[in-house]
Amino acid sequence: MAISISNINLTTNGDIDGNATATIESISWTINDLLLLTINNRTGISAEPSVPLPSTTGLTWVQVGSSVYYDADSSSRKKLSLFYSVAGGTSSGTTGLTFASQNQTNIGWIIDRATGIYTAGPIVQSNTATVSADSGAISVSLSAFADATNNVAYGVFGADPGTGTMTQGSGFSELRDINDTAIWTGSEWKIGQDTTVDANFDNVVGERVGGIAIEIKMATGVTVVKDIIGTGVIPFAR
Repeated sequence: MAISISNINLTTNGDIDGNATATIESISWTINDLLLLTINNRTGISAEPSVPLPSTTGLTWVQVGSSVYYDADSSSRKKLSLFYSVAGGTSSGTTGLTFASQNQTNIGWIIDRATGIYTAGPIVQSNTATVSADSGAISVSLSAFADATNNVAYGVFGADPGTGTMTQGSGFSELRDINDTAIWTGSEWKIGQDTTVDANFDNVVGERVGGIAIEIKMATGVTVVKDIIGTGVIPFAR
């Protein structure tokens, strides 16, 4: 079964109350879904933003990586983080976010859902990138894919300021992009090998961008072979 990715269209995709916690509204999932949670958080101080800690009853979140991006002339710092969870059952629930008691001026989040993935190890590789110049263009490099035809390239991005538009890389399809006046958060995907996962935000003065890219592995099929005496078949996962 081919991989398919769709966005979970949340009613609210952010928090600007200035606190060190936030709650993402309830979502539903089905067994073997790959849930991809992107969190983009901003502080109003020169200290690096804390890594968010997501918590959802029934899910175990694993951090893929983080990208810190900021204007060297600004006291504000931003951190883009990507987490994943493979659902072990069918359920629903809210997701709590904590930031180690560090207040955040802005928090943005996106949740995407992938099906048809290899549940034992869906993430083949990952990488991060940061653009610190006045440019909205960003590219995250990946190595050659383990399966150049069936695996998926997936990218998430964060930008500051949160104005203008986001344009996907060539051949990529947008899943979601959301923004407030301070930060912008977006995700995209593409079936098949693409070792340059890129996007472009409007190039404005002070534009800074962070990005994270991953290769997602397709579910393996089932091969049927004769048993040693030829009386039956033995199915096993490839």
